[in-house]
Amino acid sequence: MNYLQELETRTGRGRTRLVNEIVNEYLASLNTPKPRGRGASLEATRERVEKLEKELTSLITSNDRNKYVKQVKLLQRLHDDRARLEMLELSHDEDLEEAFVAVAREFTERNNVTVESLRDAGVPVTVLRRAGLLSR
Repeated sequence: MNYLQELETRTGRGRTRLVNEIVNEYLASLNTPKPRGRGASLEATRERVEKLEKELTSLITSNDRNKYVKQVKLLQRLHDDRARLEMLELSHDEDLEEAFVAVAREFTERNNVTVESLRDAGVPVTVLRRAGLLSR
């Protein structure tokens, strides 16, 4: 969803609901556990998922004697990588961060939320500065 475009069209209660949704989604993304271990990029993980899906398809039609054991192992790797991809997509949503920056001041003023509360919720200082909630 392109939150910034949606914000331009909303007024009144519809805008308030959208602002709350943006803040909620952004805070949820901050609290999503990040994958551990070597940091694989979003694109590299997508490519790995595609590769595993192709391997799985070709394995199913093969005459390999151990294809069922290999299939289970591939399915597990695919499951793990899809979960990692989902976490990476949540944690790398730049549009969502930009939308949060655009509505943060409005949200804090309307709800009497302090910058300290946003910091305690995990919002980085750099984001709060970009939102105009902290001076440089």
